Amino acid sequence: MLDEAPAAYRRAANMRGELSTLDEPALWHLQRGQAATGLKVARRAHEMAIAVHGRKATAQTAATVAKAYLALGEAETAAGWYERCLSIAHATYPFAEARALAGLAAARLEGGDAQAARGLAKQAAAIASACGFRRLAARARTVLAACGAQVLIG
Repeated sequence: MLDEAPAAYRRAANMRGELSTLDEPALWHLQRGQAATGLKVARRAHEMAIAVHGRKATAQTAATVAKAYLALGEAETAAGWYERCLSIAHATYPFAEARALAGLAAARLEGGDAQAARGLAKQAAAIASACGFRRLAARARTVLAACGAQVLIG
């Protein structure tokens, strides 16, 4: 039994290593407009995060899956994945929490709910700014600005 522990640890470490390399290519595909491939890679990374019981990685990969669904135009499905990320990250992993809030705001805005999106974007911007996540704060403020534009247009 004790001899099996190091081998199990190595297997888990290998999965964690593969997980970090899987999540990054998912984002790479999304940045290049390859949402379907990004979704496939992100879902695999998420499955692995769950398998190794990595809470932070599970939250991060859920946000990446959500981002892929949003890129595919599936705002409601994306919102569900962002909420999944938020349920793990809330008050524990501020970057993942702010990322999920900003993404959820974008999904709500795409779904036509500017008021909900505005509140979520404000929360995301506050958390990101307080933690020094400048790019994430800027993303949240961009969604917030789009909320105002939609209210003016809509």
